[in-house]
Amino acid sequence: MKKYLAACLSLVCAGFAFAGGIENKTNMSTGYLRNPSRNTEHKRPEAAFYNIAGTAFMDDGLYIEAGNQFIIKEYKNSIPNSPFLGFPAGSYNDETFVYLYPNADIVYKHDRWAVFANFGIYAGGGKLEYSEGTSATALAFASSALNYKTQAETIAATNPTDPRVPIYSTSATNLLKAAMDHSLTVTSITYGWLAGGAFAVTDWLSIGAAFRLTYGTQKLELTSSHFTLVGNGGNEISYNASAVGFSGVFGIHAKPIDGLDLAGQFAWRSKMNYELSDKKGIIASTTADSGRVVAAWSKYIIVNLLPRAKKVTNGSLVVVLAPPIQTIFLFAKR
Repeated sequence: MKKYLAACLSLVCAGFAFAGGIENKTNMSTGYLRNPSRNTEHKRPEAAFYNIAGTAFMDDGLYIEAGNQFIIKEYKNSIPNSPFLGFPAGSYNDETFVYLYPNADIVYKHDRWAVFANFGIYAGGGKLEYSEGTSATALAFASSALNYKTQAETIAATNPTDPRVPIYSTSATNLLKAAMDHSLTVTSITYGWLAGGAFAVTDWLSIGAAFRLTYGTQKLELTSSHFTLVGNGGNEISYNASAVGFSGVFGIHAKPIDGLDLAGQFAWRSKMNYELSDKKGIIASTTADSGRVVAAWSKYIIVNLLPRAKKVTNGSLVVVLAPPIQTIFLFAKR
């Protein structure tokens, strides 16, 4: 019995334990929400994340920025009438808000040198709470129920008195009940820190390098009053997972002519092997530690054409006309 339930748990983990997204986030500052064209940034401290080489072109001085984003989300999934033992159609919702999604940047620029640091939620950052389960978990349990029902019918066809027949039939019934009565809570957050320096080789060319540290935490809780009846030893299947990753970031920024910025940044892949801990339930205890890789390997070339600003002054009103024209070539490997 446990092997089918462990298979269910593996399916759930694959679909939801990393639902927050183990991949690079781009909304790493509140300024990004105002203008997502940040990849040639060299005026504001957000360059500490988006364009590390650009920090060498900032004006001399100390820059500190901190922000927080409030994320209002609603996830919904549903299933039609299912052939699994008459499993009914259902709709499942999560409306958990994210109140804390912080970021911070600091840059110190002097002459041709700049040092910088960044903190943020590099991946995930959310929590999912499905009080009535999800379509994926419901169908996973219903699928196991169908497996037990099929085995019971197959054995009964040749030997109706086989003692496995009532055991498998009871398991199928309880798994179907669990499919219709369970809850799922998943949290996935990857914290990131980055620190490094940049140097302006000439008045139009700069380079930068940084060290990046990532720390991921994840938690899964799957509960049902029917888990005890299917051999879990309790009503909860849960575990925590954590991992640490290291990588380097390299950047270059060129300003060959007035109004033209060419920037490129390469963030090396961070390999993170998640180790499971605090396992609850017999089913969770049979689940092996998992290895995951953060899809943080990316490179891009940004061409930002910014016409010279024109100021139109009328009394105390100053209007700056400088529409950016941007072409982005993105190459990513996951």
